[in-house]
Amino acid sequence: EMIRHVRAAVKDGCKISLMCKMGCFKTSNFSRALMGEGADMVRVLFPPTDGPSHFDSANFSDCLTACQDLRAKGYTVCVNVAGADLYTMSDLENLCSMVVTEKPKGATTFGSSCIDYLYLADTFGSVEPYRAKLIVKKVRFELEVRQKCSLIGVGFHAHDSMGDGWCKTEAALRAGAQIIDSCIHGLGRGGGNVKSEIVLCQNWSNKHLDFGPILEFGDENIQSFRDKDSKALFMVASHLQIHPDYAQALLEEETFGTMSINECIATLRRVKVLSEAGSSVKFDASLLLS
Repeated sequence: EMIRHVRAAVKDGCKISLMCKMGCFKTSNFSRALMGEGADMVRVLFPPTDGPSHFDSANFSDCLTACQDLRAKGYTVCVNVAGADLYTMSDLENLCSMVVTEKPKGATTFGSSCIDYLYLADTFGSVEPYRAKLIVKKVRFELEVRQKCSLIGVGFHAHDSMGDGWCKTEAALRAGAQIIDSCIHGLGRGGGNVKSEIVLCQNWSNKHLDFGPILEFGDENIQSFRDKDSKALFMVASHLQIHPDYAQALLEEETFGTMSINECIATLRRVKVLSEAGSSVKFDASLLLS
């Protein structure tokens, strides 16, 4: 019903993408994709795992099976690799090797895949611009050179927790990223995402874009909501490289409602120590009370 409402509201037409977290959905619940109806793209979020290595090949194999099922139903399929900056270069090599499900046979053939896009997601907002450039270049090299598969687009999803969302997005684009994300007024979890207004401003080829509608919509529907957030806590969480839900919990839970900003920051620092001790990258509410 929501998708039909959006399609009816956008007069010039649009494409709609759904985000589904691995392990939280069944491909059997998806009907076949129909042009102009329902979703066009399904983005499967693949989270990092706890432990010394944050890449679980067995779980990723299940993820690719789900992607294959969705693609067979006619959807454009994307894998969102959450916490991409936690992955080692070796992890990225293994991931890219698995993504190319049909290997090239001989010097004149090419590899193919069950996905259309491989997104590197800045989940904690801690990716620095140089790192964004590095991992995008690494993934492109692995896919296009080693795996001989140039049909998979590389994407980058940046958070703006440190105020550098556009800087790392630009770095990713210059490294060859073919698809990026942005939100009006930067609306998004934690410290927010890259602002669509900034992305549009950087469109060097068109200096006559009409920003009026997007700014008006943001002021009327989003800005008042964003003002309720404390971006400082999300910035600290990003700096500590811990999950943004820790900052969100400090803002929402009544248990922490009387804490000062300094007490909240001290709590986040304690969470960092405890999560490192347990090699944990997932949100664990119990660490806030430890």
